[in-house]
Amino acid sequence: MKRIILMGLSLLFLVVLSSCKLATDEEIIIEENDKKLIGFYIQIVDFSEGLGTRLLPEYGEVDAVYMIDWIEVDEDGYSTQFNETSPSFLNVKSNTHIHDNIVNDIKTRTITITSDIEILLGIEHEDHVLYIDPIYEGDDTPSDDGSYGHMLSRGQTTTSTFEDEYIKNEVIYKVSFKISHKIVDEVTHVNFIEMNENHQIVKETTLYEPIETLNLQESTAYVIIEEHFINGGNEPYIVRRVHEENQTSFEQLHFLNVYGFVSRESGISLLFS
Repeated sequence: MKRIILMGLSLLFLVVLSSCKLATDEEIIIEENDKKLIGFYIQIVDFSEGLGTRLLPEYGEVDAVYMIDWIEVDEDGYSTQFNETSPSFLNVKSNTHIHDNIVNDIKTRTITITSDIEILLGIEHEDHVLYIDPIYEGDDTPSDDGSYGHMLSRGQTTTSTFEDEYIKNEVIYKVSFKISHKIVDEVTHVNFIEMNENHQIVKETTLYEPIETLNLQESTAYVIIEEHFINGGNEPYIVRRVHEENQTSFEQLHFLNVYGFVSRESGISLLFS
């Protein structure tokens, strides 16, 4: 893949044309690149029988698991942000940095886009193979070029990184997608124990599947959240935390969606009266 070329002073550099001059240490020779990384797509395959069964929706279908994140800068210098992110990704941290540099009266703009994504999968996907395919601008389907395949196993966290640099409309783009994924224990149910200011129980609610909101009682001062898990030895355990009124209302729960992902959509908003 073509990259940005930094050209420095060198005695070995030959000047062929009298009108040519040597580049300075900071001068950048830029070339247009035919492939522009803008995202990635996830597929999981079960090879327990035959040639393998694809378990997730195909790219372009409803509920496909993918992310697209980039900035388009037109010839006039105006920028537009594009972001499409599957709810099956639990934690997504995306940052964009724009830097302008002027050397020898030549202005160059560099846009750096970095995305860190966390994927948590249910035990149903143990021994399945997870594929991560890069998505390039203008392609109808994700590319097999640079595709990653990982055998999923309990207790193992794997990280894959896609990086690219390219030029478009004389803007230098540096793109990075860092994707981590692991198998996690199953949540069987979640208890919400509402407590008043005197630390007495006001109400208890048990959920076996996610809901969007939970309206709390008027006397509720804080909530104890208990997530009940089953570990690899089929033994139950509980993870507790406290939610107070001055916190952000959203709480992420670890219920699995229909594709076996811990999804942002499994979170709940706790609404104090």
